[in-house]
Amino acid sequence: MMGQSKFKFKSNNRPRLKTWSRQWHNLRMATWNCWSYSNERHSYCKSLGYDILALTELRNKQNNPNFTSECWIPSAQGEVDEKGKVLDPAAGVAILLSRRMRRHIDKSGHVGSRIAWVRIRGPIFPIFFIAVYIPHKYRTTTPQASDTINELDALLKTVPKNDCLIICGDFNCQLRRNVSGLTGKWCMTQKNETKGHDQKLLDLMRLHELFAVDTRFKPSAKRWAKERKKRLCNATYMPKHQGRRPTKLDYFLVSQRWQGMAQGSKTKWSTAYHRFGTKFDHSLLSLDWQWRLRVSKIQPRPDFEHMTPAKWQEFDRRLEERLRKLPKEVEMSAIAMGAHYDRMSICVQETIKENVSSKKWMKKNGRVVSQETKKL
Repeated sequence: MMGQSKFKFKSNNRPRLKTWSRQWHNLRMATWNCWSYSNERHSYCKSLGYDILALTELRNKQNNPNFTSECWIPSAQGEVDEKGKVLDPAAGVAILLSRRMRRHIDKSGHVGSRIAWVRIRGPIFPIFFIAVYIPHKYRTTTPQASDTINELDALLKTVPKNDCLIICGDFNCQLRRNVSGLTGKWCMTQKNETKGHDQKLLDLMRLHELFAVDTRFKPSAKRWAKERKKRLCNATYMPKHQGRRPTKLDYFLVSQRWQGMAQGSKTKWSTAYHRFGTKFDHSLLSLDWQWRLRVSKIQPRPDFEHMTPAKWQEFDRRLEERLRKLPKEVEMSAIAMGAHYDRMSICVQETIKENVSSKKWMKKNGRVVSQETKKL
């Protein structure tokens, strides 16, 4: 049965681990600004093998009939003017799910042409996954960055409190490092952007208790342009103008309560090589997710069913010896009587531990095979 737990029993005193079927093993998520979309790119994204893949800047090609399926969750088309010209040509986001994630979809939808979301049932809590594409700071026509952030804020207010929020995509801003409770030490800047919307995004993260979890992991060393020396860099955007430094514009924002389940994050430029033949525009940003399940211990239980008359006599004798050591005279007050009752309860519990054996747990499937059955 999907999502049903299985228990492993080692012995009476050893802990038992709650495990789940392979459908709930580590999740692989990613986000990629693919700069337009096509049938060839759709096949390539499927071949990447991610459980949840957020795609941004689809240039209003997300509603192509060739992409329509249960695994494809697109946003709305961009608005058009009276002449039929699209007012937001760079709009369009979508979420591509794997087959095993398709079975656990609870709800899905979109907000405008730059936000798509899906709610996925999990073994511990649901994941509310959002793909977002925020406009850059130089955009003068609607929608601007503040408009998309306000739409995102309105959507987050409708999310159930117990859900784990995961927001990813192209935010078109750089977050400064080591902001308490919001970013880690592996951001690429220490300063605020000029005329940017990074502070609005940080305020949104603080309001909804989000953390840029990909900035928590140390990046691998990379060699940029004609440099011989490798540098620790987790940049996700390579500008087209020569001489400009790479920047980090893509992030994974995760609920602070559940950020410990993120096990690693990497930037992969193989998608840019497939798209352009070189390191250009955006790279793919991946996130490894591992469910942390609670470990419960077996509490030993006394087995009174197998007590013989001789064992009961021994039990009564030892219990009587313990009770004789207690004070005989007790004050007639609630506090004194309560303390005396607690001492008597401790005597009974200690006697049970000494004289009554622990109950043997049944096997994993809950059956006990008799000797006669084994002979058959």
